[in-house]
Amino acid sequence: MNKEDLTIGILIPVYNVADYVEECIESILTQIDTRASILIMNDASTDNSAAIIKRFENYPQVQIFDAPYNRGLSDTRNALFDMGQTEYIWFIDSDDVMYEGAYKSVMSQIEKLNSDVLCADYVSLRGKKEVNKKGFIGTSNKNYINKSNSFLDNIIENNSNHVWNKVFRRQIIQDIRFKEGLNFEDILYMTDISLKSFQYSYLK
Repeated sequence: MNKEDLTIGILIPVYNVADYVEECIESILTQIDTRASILIMNDASTDNSAAIIKRFENYPQVQIFDAPYNRGLSDTRNALFDMGQTEYIWFIDSDDVMYEGAYKSVMSQIEKLNSDVLCADYVSLRGKKEVNKKGFIGTSNKNYINKSNSFLDNIIENNSNHVWNKVFRRQIIQDIRFKEGLNFEDILYMTDISLKSFQYSYLK
């Protein structure tokens, strides 16, 4: 894939995360280049989240939207997806932090492999302790073909059925929606994706 042709949208739903959202956005802004855009939607927060994200409105790569009322995580993600027009999509929760070097590593692997879905390792915080978590069981830096439920079987076995540690080609998820009003929306979303034919890779 031509480096200049690759674009990615980082989608961040925000609801009552005043203690975390500034660090989340700053951790992304320090890494991205002109190929990335950050789309943020305030889902009618009742804390200071709206005022915090407003501080970033003058950054050229940041777009901020306000939901008319609290619609929930699934509907907010769906709305953000509809607003983005990039080739790749990265869903990030507003209480997450993008580790230094993560953006460069993700973009480099997509350029190299042209994967439809990229699965990455991540770090989970348990109190003040950081716990390294694997996002995939297998060999990194190679493409796999999703067949015979191989993708779903892998992420279930590894307990990694989250969207926020994966990057998706827009075309693959174009007709998939997060189910509104339901718990465990990531699990249902990943199950719907697994029914498609695509190539995926693992980034350590």
